[in-house]
Amino acid sequence: MVQYLEKDWSCKGQIVGNPPEFSVWSFESFDSAQKVVMDLGMHCSFNHGSVIMALYCPFWMLNKTGLMLSYR
Repeated sequence: MVQYLEKDWSCKGQIVGNPPEFSVWSFESFDSAQKVVMDLGMHCSFNHGSVIMALYCPFWMLNKTGLMLSYR
């Protein structure tokens, strides 16, 4: 990934023929001499003989309002 959070990120890994449905990929960037790591989720699904890979960022939303929230 180029210029995300003002850094360039890279990840090395092997894509296997039958990947797990969910996995974690670790991207690295170097800020001066310090290495920074960002873990992202990878979701794999299969469609008509093709592997569909979606990179995503899981997060938790905390509701501290005491009210019910509705997500769309």
